[in-house]
Amino acid sequence: MACECKCCCGCCCDGESGSKTTSDQCEPPKDFKGKGTECGVCCVDGVVDEEATTEAECTGVWIANGKCLEYPCNGACCDPVFGCTQSSQSDCEDLGYVFAGSGVPCVPDPCPAGCETDADCKCSPGYTYIAEADTCCPPGTQWGPWPPDDPSNPPACYDAGTVTGGSSPVNGYCCDGECQAVECCKSAGDCTPPPGEAAECCAGTCKNTLDDTGACYENYGDISETCTEIHYTDCTRDNQSNVFFLCETCPP
Repeated sequence: MACECKCCCGCCCDGESGSKTTSDQCEPPKDFKGKGTECGVCCVDGVVDEEATTEAECTGVWIANGKCLEYPCNGACCDPVFGCTQSSQSDCEDLGYVFAGSGVPCVPDPCPAGCETDADCKCSPGYTYIAEADTCCPPGTQWGPWPPDDPSNPPACYDAGTVTGGSSPVNGYCCDGECQAVECCKSAGDCTPPPGEAAECCAGTCKNTLDDTGACYENYGDISETCTEIHYTDCTRDNQSNVFFLCETCPP
């Protein structure tokens, strides 16, 4: 029977479902949210509107059991590569995907079907489809031998700003628009650094992939991406689809 006493009834959560009852009827492990509380929450632009406490006051989407959910305003996020996943609106749109709405499930699939090209089906917005490897290179990267100083190196997506540096990390590097070996920087006139480690000018400090760590992303650009700060060789040893940024650190 529904609880009619507004002053003594409140939301009682039993897992992800909720109902109105009194506190003495909402026994552990059930969770009583307080007298006068509704079980629903109002989601506006993907976040809870704390001012709207009833469905009548809600100007967005009313999630009936929202108070019993860990992420009540999550919904269907349409990723052209991996299909429909559940996420927050901000996380989904930050990746350039389409958010189908708070509380919208992935079954049935709410995402649009069909693509004009194979690349559209496989790659997220801003990514470049590499047909020869059936992979997608993230924005700001290019496909080719890595390190780029040897054409026989296996190809990978790498930072388009990476340049070839000096022949020995013992000598160090200096930054003058691009990374060069110290001996080259000190010499007069034009100077082409000998082939060697891939080095990059990072905010006035040179780094190279043999000595310095960078941000290594697995599943880069996807909601499930992870980041670790390791050397390039460790980043790509087991998975060449990982994306490495020498100048970056992992986000907090």
